Amino acid sequence: MPDWKGGKRGTFFSVAAPPDVTVVLPTRDRLDALGRALGSALAQAEVSLEVIVVDDASVADVAPVVAPLEDERVTTVRLPRNEGVAVARNRGIELARAPWVAFLDDDDLWAPEKLRCQLEAISDGCALSYTGSVYVDERGRPLYERRTPSPAELRPGLLRTNLIGGPSTVLARTETLRAAGGFDTRLSALADWDLWIRLVAEGEAVSVDRVLAGYTVHASNMHIGSRRALARELRYLREKHRALATSWQTEVGAPEFSAWLAGRYRASGRRTAAAREYASLAVRRRRPRHVVQASAAVLGIPPRERRRPRPDAYAWLAPLDQGADST
Repeated sequence: MPDWKGGKRGTFFSVAAPPDVTVVLPTRDRLDALGRALGSALAQAEVSLEVIVVDDASVADVAPVVAPLEDERVTTVRLPRNEGVAVARNRGIELARAPWVAFLDDDDLWAPEKLRCQLEAISDGCALSYTGSVYVDERGRPLYERRTPSPAELRPGLLRTNLIGGPSTVLARTETLRAAGGFDTRLSALADWDLWIRLVAEGEAVSVDRVLAGYTVHASNMHIGSRRALARELRYLREKHRALATSWQTEVGAPEFSAWLAGRYRASGRRTAAAREYASLAVRRRRPRHVVQASAAVLGIPPRERRRPRPDAYAWLAPLDQGADST
């Protein structure tokens, strides 16, 4: 007799059989956020899954977050030293038992139907699937939506900027990830973008044009760290994909990437960094509006965000907001 375990929302599956999806959740010293992210992974409806929490040598023990769940689907692996998120994700890929891997950052969230919708969208030749995302503040309140590009835009658009977005939107075929070598450990903030480029260059991508992932905006987001380190990674990425850029007749890290980065700096309060990016764009594109944006960033004028979501559009974020209100 198989060992049956009750899943969320009335779903039942055999824990002896390989799951449909392995969720790789890297973490480091974000216990409160980890609990919320892990909860959103375990709440996935109608999908059998395992969750591999890869602890990147946190100072604080993650056991108080994971152990009380008493959920056999969760495995915790601790790295002996801090090696970075690319190494942590690769460790999860190595251990994955499922044919598909989903990535979830420890400060992000999923709608309960995310994985089910992605599994329904994939086909035999598919290398990865991605969804739309909503940017949220640290209380889980929606700020604005990120447009979901069509797969037809990825060649050559994905070289110009990271159209797919962060790891938390992606479901990828396990064997394809392993064949590609996983995340490039020489990269940090741009490691996901690099992997999406390599996967799309070799295989098919499908989109789920629904906002099913929540990306948390806060001061420690990786892309708003050292501008110098980010510039080094971008130079490396350009050299690595030079031949592909020539083939696709475009460039890696085009002005679209700079515009996106400037917006993220501005939204997180990094005025000087935002102004520098806008000023660079003004020189490269010779558009007066970038001069205006640079000035607005310096003065601290909030950006006018597009695709602002309806207040009632994301009921699945409500528990996070309520939790913040109770603290």
